[in-house]
Amino acid sequence: MIIENCLNSIMHQNYKNFELIVVDGHSTDNTVEIARKYTDKVYYETSGTRASACNVGVNHAKGDIIVFTDDDCEVPKDWLMQIAANFNNEPIDVLGGSAITPEQSSKIEKAFGAVLNHLLLFTYSWDSCEKVIGCNSAYKKQDLIEIGGFNEKLPTAEETELNFRLKKLGKKIKYSEKLSLLHNRRGTIRLFCKQQFKFGIGKGKWLRSNPSAIKASNIIVQLLIFGTFVILPILVVFNLTIASIILLTGFGLLLTSAFYASIKEKQVSIFPFIILATIIWIYAQGFGQLSGLLQKEPQKNL
Repeated sequence: MIIENCLNSIMHQNYKNFELIVVDGHSTDNTVEIARKYTDKVYYETSGTRASACNVGVNHAKGDIIVFTDDDCEVPKDWLMQIAANFNNEPIDVLGGSAITPEQSSKIEKAFGAVLNHLLLFTYSWDSCEKVIGCNSAYKKQDLIEIGGFNEKLPTAEETELNFRLKKLGKKIKYSEKLSLLHNRRGTIRLFCKQQFKFGIGKGKWLRSNPSAIKASNIIVQLLIFGTFVILPILVVFNLTIASIILLTGFGLLLTSAFYASIKEKQVSIFPFIILATIIWIYAQGFGQLSGLLQKEPQKNL
């Protein structure tokens, strides 16, 4: 199983002063059996969210720095060494790094990775809160305890919401591309669409109760959906010229965003797949956010 590659990479770290904790969501496969080959610290979460699993890990951890990754990741040998050096040498409270799609991945998986790894022009804008992704992140345990941990009621986007709260308290968040790991992507369009829709729901729920976190990019995504499914059909009926101009402009922006991602990822050969991944990302996340915004938000505020 893929989790074994993850655990094996962690156990071969150059930095040896760490404890390995695995939190399982009552899986029905042999995840727990595999995990127990590497550590006896295997615990369970019951809320069904990644946030709950993270909190279980924090509550059982003995160290001062808590490092998170996911079972579909593999970390380099100096991963923990880099994290320790950053916290020892800089006045930071949160550290995050990049996620690289493995070279042996399929073209569509690489396209998904390119879209997720790089800023999509005209649709998204990343700040330090969003750059620190859950699968490659580290926090001071005391900060997590004092702030109340991750919000277990959010189905996704729990790390972004947590980072937002920490940033409002004046905590310093650092993102470093040099702190990288391998992250296996979803293998099919259906799975990627489902993943991004679910992430959008979590983000929408968070934004519903934290309006100050809404950015122009969130509004643009919703305008794209409204324009595509409401405004554009009306224009096609009443003014085909304007509709054509809008379609051509939108297609041009899409190509520009996709080309930018392919250049940044150095994967120009998969440009057509990146176009497809970009479309899926925009609309799956957009509809997910809309769904989350319309749901009653259980989010806690500062």
